[in-house]
Amino acid sequence: MKNSRAIAATIINDVCYAKKSLTDVFNKRLSNNSDAAFIKSLCFGSLRFYFQLQDVLGQLLNKPLKTKDKDIECLIIVGLYQLLHTDTPPYAAINETVNGAKQLKKTWAQSLINKILRLANQKVSYNLESVESQYAHPLWLVNKIKAAWPEHWKSILAANNKQPPLYLRINKTLITKDDYVALLSKENIQYQIIENLPFALEIKDPISVEKLPGFSAGFFSVQDITGQKVIEYLDLEKDQSVLDACCAPGSKTTHILESQPNIMALFGIDISDKRLEKVKANIHRLNLSVKNVNIKASDITELHNWWDEKCFDRILIDAPCSASGVIRRHPDIKILREESDIASLAKIQLEIL
Repeated sequence: MKNSRAIAATIINDVCYAKKSLTDVFNKRLSNNSDAAFIKSLCFGSLRFYFQLQDVLGQLLNKPLKTKDKDIECLIIVGLYQLLHTDTPPYAAINETVNGAKQLKKTWAQSLINKILRLANQKVSYNLESVESQYAHPLWLVNKIKAAWPEHWKSILAANNKQPPLYLRINKTLITKDDYVALLSKENIQYQIIENLPFALEIKDPISVEKLPGFSAGFFSVQDITGQKVIEYLDLEKDQSVLDACCAPGSKTTHILESQPNIMALFGIDISDKRLEKVKANIHRLNLSVKNVNIKASDITELHNWWDEKCFDRILIDAPCSASGVIRRHPDIKILREESDIASLAKIQLEIL
């Protein structure tokens, strides 16, 4: 499949109707795709405004599409996103989205997609009365955020719908921040220094991470600045034994090893064997020593499976949660998370603590 819109539609279908994680689907479908960055931007945007775009689609369709044609529905969502939320020329957005139906082997849908997108392009405004449409969030989550932050809920929802900034954590074991900044300047890549975080930088213009200097050499990791602050609170010393519970995908694990490369012992535990492969890959890319590192797949609450009954000096718990705080970076959370998940996640958190 070569049509980027069709690939994006397939991915969105996997998320919305097969309930798969966006990250997992990206890893499966885009591993060797040269157009991956563009496809990801289509998926992120379409899912970011999914509830709104669904409402618009409902107003333009005479009747809902059949269950077997949800891929076509997702393809139209991709087209609507381009028309309503990007600077893509309408002719390109419409034509390429229409052509996507051929890639999905549903040529019958081409005329329908063409009609819907041309109507969308002509219409000045839509009747977006529902809370879900207005704020592009599921109603239950809007109500939760509104109850928790009655004075700021609108600005929080608006922030969730923005493209997230790209923050880097410079790997101090391989390069200084000054030297890395020099590499960025040489490539004419705009950046900003983050105050009070000695190894943090913000990249100002959107760019694929792999195209940044030194990615494969391990010069940096991508990590939000809130995450970068966490390791400071551990107050690490090299003669300590540290437990990183629920450690995948490894941003904090690697940060620990960068902060104290000769740490006496680091135990990284996660319930997912597959996600632990990402931890190991990150450690390898960053050229960090695994001499005193023990990574194991286990339920952290089943102590008999992994604990040798020796006490730890520090324990870091990044417990499973609603992930509502990282919706900007993971918009599929709006679709995948259910209100009923909150109580079960809270129970898991308490068990881990």
